[in-house]
Amino acid sequence: MESKAIKPQRLRSPNYPNYDLRQCIAFLDKLYKKYGTSEAHVEDAVTQMGHSPTSSTANRVLASMLSFGLLESRGSKDSKFVRPTRLAQKILLEKEESPDRIKSLQEAAIKDQSMQEVWEKWGADIPAEETNKKVLQLE
Repeated sequence: MESKAIKPQRLRSPNYPNYDLRQCIAFLDKLYKKYGTSEAHVEDAVTQMGHSPTSSTANRVLASMLSFGLLESRGSKDSKFVRPTRLAQKILLEKEESPDRIKSLQEAAIKDQSMQEVWEKWGADIPAEETNKKVLQLE
């Protein structure tokens, strides 16, 4: 009787943004200074944010910003365009410590799927970042 080797199932990394919200706001600020609320071709947008359009970091930046609801996109591949969302505009245009800006930042943070899971698990009692990462990776 011939036995077949069981192939171990590949574990995927947790789906969380490579860049945190603070970093995404800084990228957004660079984009906004040049394009305002207008659409920009995705290559021009990532270049304005300080990345090479052909680098893997460019895709990570865009994915992070999309997950926080800071960008909206249309098109695909060579004809992809992005622009700041209404939420992004609220964050950029409000004063640093205004209650409306803080509320908008909270809204952006919770838009990300992994942050929703963190909030559902711990609520306001979120543990230290290192603990949080380890728990999410193990689960």
